[in-house]
Amino acid sequence: MNAVASTLTQTISQLRSAEKACWALIVPKAQEYAQQNGFQIQVATSTAFSQQVIGAQISPLAQAALTNIQNSQKALALIDQLIAGVTNTKSVSAQRLALQQLDNLVAQKQLHSQSDAVNAEKQREDIAAAMETLRVDTITAWGDSPDPSVGWCNVKNSDIPRLWAERWKK
Repeated sequence: MNAVASTLTQTISQLRSAEKACWALIVPKAQEYAQQNGFQIQVATSTAFSQQVIGAQISPLAQAALTNIQNSQKALALIDQLIAGVTNTKSVSAQRLALQQLDNLVAQKQLHSQSDAVNAEKQREDIAAAMETLRVDTITAWGDSPDPSVGWCNVKNSDIPRLWAERWKK
């Protein structure tokens, strides 16, 4: 789950970096358009484009990963307590109680099984692949789509610098 969280964090960072790079392409083109057409602009970039993708596609996965990490940390703390309870006493009844508590944790599915570990590894692989696809597809769409609402960073489309310059017009 830590690897999943790391993958999600990296994807967020990559999307924000790509958005920043887009603005670095758009701003000079918009300024050039404004100068050629006799007006000035006041640039106001944002993180709205990456945040939209992050909120819709990554945040739900991040919340699930965080919950899983917290549950795992609780389970590890319980195991540590049980180990301490068994090793720090010679009392057979205290050891028996610790083993009963372990059985209860297993019965309540608070401890992960081998199957859970296999499923978590598969989930990690699936999320890594999905995040790579999301990153590539999003950045490609921003830069290549002829639709200005999607290809907001497509500076090959002459409408894009014009649209941004007019939006930022003083």
